[in-house]
Amino acid sequence: MFRTCLDQISPLEKTGLASTSESMFKEYKWEIILIFISVAALGVTLGYLIEQTGPMPRMEDGLEVGKEAPSIKASAWINGTPTISENGQGQVTLVYIWSSHCLPCRFVTPRIVEAYGQYKDRVQFIGLTAEGPDQLEAINEFISENAVEWPTGYGPDAVETIIGFESNLIPEIFIIGPEGKVVWNHNTETSIVDGLELALQNSAKE
Repeated sequence: MFRTCLDQISPLEKTGLASTSESMFKEYKWEIILIFISVAALGVTLGYLIEQTGPMPRMEDGLEVGKEAPSIKASAWINGTPTISENGQGQVTLVYIWSSHCLPCRFVTPRIVEAYGQYKDRVQFIGLTAEGPDQLEAINEFISENAVEWPTGYGPDAVETIIGFESNLIPEIFIIGPEGKVVWNHNTETSIVDGLELALQNSAKE
């Protein structure tokens, strides 16, 4: 009933079009190959730079240092359910907000894993993602690939907690002191280890 543009072209014209396309490819073959090589080289270069320097600087976001942390909740948990007191009070807690489709998270997570190996006996680590049960396969894949051992919460309740942390960007990290207030976050110029040490020192004084 309906005819495409190609249907209206005679066999001879189709042959001519194919011949023209083939000749154009031959004429610009090396230019096309050069473009592909350039794009690939650019991707490799950017990947190397990100790996060496980490994610690029960004605008500040999230609950400020000194503010009281929200109650930490999630609809469901992976790697066990954490023991959470109100606002994390009474213990030092690191909250890591991430997502399975977040590229910068793949560079930050190994740092959290390293810190977890050093401080897991003294600090409670908790992961949160705004993803729902429909993304459970991707969440589990990310956790497995990055050797994440701490509890990770997801679902609507996790979203509510993330909103409580005023988190609009990912990844974001908050270290909560024993008094339930944020003592360090991702906007701080010092390292994660520095933040954990500060929180533990404050805990020892109380």
